[in-house]
Amino acid sequence: MKDDAIRLLNENKIEFDKYYWKVEDKLEICKKENIDIMIDDDWKIIQRLADNKIKTLYFRDTNLVELEENEYIKEVNNWGDIYRNIKYQN
Repeated sequence: MKDDAIRLLNENKIEFDKYYWKVEDKLEICKKENIDIMIDDDWKIIQRLADNKIKTLYFRDTNLVELEENEYIKEVNNWGDIYRNIKYQN
């Protein structure tokens, strides 16, 4: 999955300074790195980050928990959505 994600990010010209995989406390890393936006598919992580005012892209599959979108949570369903959200974010 990691290799596929990196390949898709590169193919869609989405540049990242760093990648983190299998991190236990994503909130801590996001704060430490002062990230602009976090992409994840775990609704609990997305909610926790949003509650701490970290912008997120919730990569939600149809069978996952639906979260209400707000200034910190945007739902995406594919890499094109991710690209558009990052490219056109305010």
